[in-house]
Amino acid sequence: MPAEWLPWLVGIGGGGGLGALITALINAKTSLATQMNAFIDQLQEDRKADRDEAKERNAKVDAVVIALQIEREYSTDLYVWGMNGAPPPPPVRRTPPTIT
Repeated sequence: MPAEWLPWLVGIGGGGGLGALITALINAKTSLATQMNAFIDQLQEDRKADRDEAKERNAKVDAVVIALQIEREYSTDLYVWGMNGAPPPPPVRRTPPTIT
């Protein structure tokens, strides 16, 4: 802004009016920054909650995969036992972990 406009602005808006306008702009900027920080904090809390939920779901999926692997191994052991003529007792089934 050219320097020759300053007297006109002071004359039109008054010295206090321009100071009040500048103060209002600074306060609005501070208020906006505070709101943005609160919004970012909320997003971070939501992200942490999402990570915790994903961790719990991954643990459940891992337990199911382990249970399926145990069943597949047991089925293979039963097949081998049957192909060998089944003289000894059948293989023992392992217990899968509990899914909570």
